[in-house]
Amino acid sequence: MWILLVCCISLTLPPLMHSKSKVSKAILEITDTALSLFDTILDVFDISTENDDYEDLTQQLSDFQHNLNTELSSLFLRVDKSTFQNALTGYVNKIDSCETDYFNYINNPSDASIKNLLKCSDIMESVRPLGKYLSGTRIVDGPLLFDLYKNNEGICNGSAMESIYKTLFAEYVIGCTVATTVERLEHNANTSLYATECRDTMSKIRDYVKSLYHKCAPPSCKIFHCSVQTLFSKNPPVSPKDLHEKLSQIYPWFNFLVFQFSK
Repeated sequence: MWILLVCCISLTLPPLMHSKSKVSKAILEITDTALSLFDTILDVFDISTENDDYEDLTQQLSDFQHNLNTELSSLFLRVDKSTFQNALTGYVNKIDSCETDYFNYINNPSDASIKNLLKCSDIMESVRPLGKYLSGTRIVDGPLLFDLYKNNEGICNGSAMESIYKTLFAEYVIGCTVATTVERLEHNANTSLYATECRDTMSKIRDYVKSLYHKCAPPSCKIFHCSVQTLFSKNPPVSPKDLHEKLSQIYPWFNFLVFQFSK
């Protein structure tokens, strides 16, 4: 029999230290917190821009989204405003459509595939609003994304926030990789206006989410003990690592240390 002791501290993530040679092939893990993923993706985006090659990053993000399996319907259940839903759906559908054209071009860079990809020259009209939404700006008449995931007592739904932030951030970055590729096809290989704009927006999103998580931390302490009890009663962790992952998913604004003792 074993006993687990859990310690948590408020999240104060420093920038992750990555070796650029290693991070270029980084595997994005669903179990990582959104903030750690944002840092990893920012590093890989920088490397992709330097190498003028976004294929690996785009493919990883596409696979990552598929594994997350988070649909916009879960977001729309929280807000019933058709103009907001139509706008957000339009942005995502445009990016998804251009993502298909991008992979067709990568797999077969023919005149026809280039022509189809160049039809996405207006993709930034969908990418920019999505970036603004993730960094704290409203879309048309919709609410702030953060406000949809906290109750009247200010307690945040950490797992739901993580899921939607990861999904929309991946969508945003895919839009950026496509936009940058189209920009370079239209002009020249040294053009990087969209890459610079996207990099700046990604940093704003990361900083904004970090500030939100700091606000989520104090209220969540009120229910932490009950949440852990419920976790053990409904879905007992099978190991210290399993417990750490479950707690990090529920409370992404805390760093956890889990100690195991034999009895």
